[in-house]
Amino acid sequence: MTGGPDKGRRSTARRCCISSLQASAGDFNALVDAHAAAENGWHWLLDMRYAEDDRRLRIRNRVQNFNTLRRIAVNLLKQEKTNPSSVKLRRMAANWSTDYLEKVLGLPPRSKKSSVR
Repeated sequence: MTGGPDKGRRSTARRCCISSLQASAGDFNALVDAHAAAENGWHWLLDMRYAEDDRRLRIRNRVQNFNTLRRIAVNLLKQEKTNPSSVKLRRMAANWSTDYLEKVLGLPPRSKKSSVR
């Protein structure tokens, strides 16, 4: 940071973590930072794509249940590689096409025969 009232000043922050991992302080700090970066990435994706922060689920364990379902959905969309587009576009494609949704969910293709006579 150049200029401003904090020019040349150092600051420190303290984090408390509990782990059974035996690692040096530097290695442990790098792991904690990597975990925080991954969590921040998840938060951004879930908030931007699923408007998670705008959800008003406050009853019992609904928040946690829906959060888990959204994470499962994102993971399934990321694993589906036949559609080379972004997760956002894959999600839209799954919404528009039952066949693609079934592919994302790993379901076997349905028979094209109609049961109506």
